[in-house]
This record gives sequence, C-alpha cells and structure tokens, in this order.
Amino acid sequence: MEDKQIIELFYNRSEKAISETQEKYGQECAYIASHILPSADEAEVCAKESLQVLWETIPPHRPQNLKAYVCKITRNHALQMKYPEFLERE
Repeated sequence: MEDKQIIELFYNRSEKAISETQEKYGQECAYIASHILPSADEAEVCAKESLQVLWETIPPHRPQNLKAYVCKITRNHALQMKYPEFLERE
C-alpha cells in the first residue's frame, strides 16, 4: 500500500493504518530501536509503542514522507526510553 493511502487511513481513523504501517515499516522500526536500546525486548516494545504515537499524531500532522516520520518517531521514542532523565529536565 502506498504511503499516501496509509496516511488517509490514519485520517479516517481506520485501525488498518496501524497494521499497514507495521507491515511496511515494522522491521525498520525494530532495527532503529535495537541500535539504541540494550535489549531486543525493549526494542520490540519501542517499535509497537511508536505505532501508538503515530496514531496520536496523525492527524493533526500530515507527514510528507511517512517513512521518515515513522523512523523519527521510533528514534525519539527509543531515546526517551533509554534516557528518561532528559525528559524530566524539560
């Protein structure tokens, strides 16, 4: 499925958006998280939680590049999981 179609699924609040994103970018999310987090279990949790963040942020955001957006969210979430003390400073 094309990225634009997946984004439309998010806008229509279709849960299929999550499964399509997982199918298309799930391995990349897990790869990114596994290079930041110390265990495979944490990386898997991070990748799944990143999909929830997507659900919460699309809409209102409409990313021009879904792959880049998914990877950015996964990276940021993994960093927040690894370094929670940085969140406390903000």
